[in-house]
Amino acid sequence: MEGFAQWLGDTSASAVIQQTLWLIPLMQTIHIICVALVFSSVVMIEFRVLGYTKSGTVEETAHRFVPWIYAGVVVMALTGAVLIIGEPARSLPSFPSSSRFILALETASRTLACSDT
Repeated sequence: MEGFAQWLGDTSASAVIQQTLWLIPLMQTIHIICVALVFSSVVMIEFRVLGYTKSGTVEETAHRFVPWIYAGVVVMALTGAVLIIGEPARSLPSFPSSSRFILALETASRTLACSDT
């Protein structure tokens, strides 16, 4: 992984991202906002499944929040890719755990979306 990080850090795309001083903080901000969006959407679906809220059926709640989960995951993947390209030595060690987190959220949202069909 170190060799790949070194190679990626030496690419012109990485140099452009590193030289644009505002780009990495912007990508980090958007990435964190999307993490909060996905997490809060999953929590809202879970509240409905557990019966803490009574507004609509589980299916209606899932139809309301699952698109936000998908959009958040796509934006997180894009901003994460920019962050990995811009700071590979810093970002790549945390990539496997981030991937497992995204996979777990995706599995949970699909399970909830399909549970009423």
